[in-house]
Amino acid sequence: AAFALAKLAIRSNPTNIEGAIADMYARALFKAPSKRTLLALRKLYTEATDKYSKQPAFISLVNQRAAVDPIKLNFLSMGMVASAIINLDEFLTKE
Repeated sequence: AAFALAKLAIRSNPTNIEGAIADMYARALFKAPSKRTLLALRKLYTEATDKYSKQPAFISLVNQRAAVDPIKLNFLSMGMVASAIINLDEFLTKE
């Protein structure tokens, strides 16, 4: 589910990281993220990107090769953010 959400957001905002993150949040919770929430999710995206770029084995699971592919790196990092959004209490208990 997280990667499907990430894929939708990337398609909607292919060059705008904050826009894609805000899109995922809005799709999941039916509201825009606060500035504080957007900042925290952007930080998570950056941390995920750093982690995956230093460990090409993660990317090779998606890419079938050890090279760091920026498109796959973005997809994996957005997937991490989407997973965090899906695991927020707000999402799990929304009515």
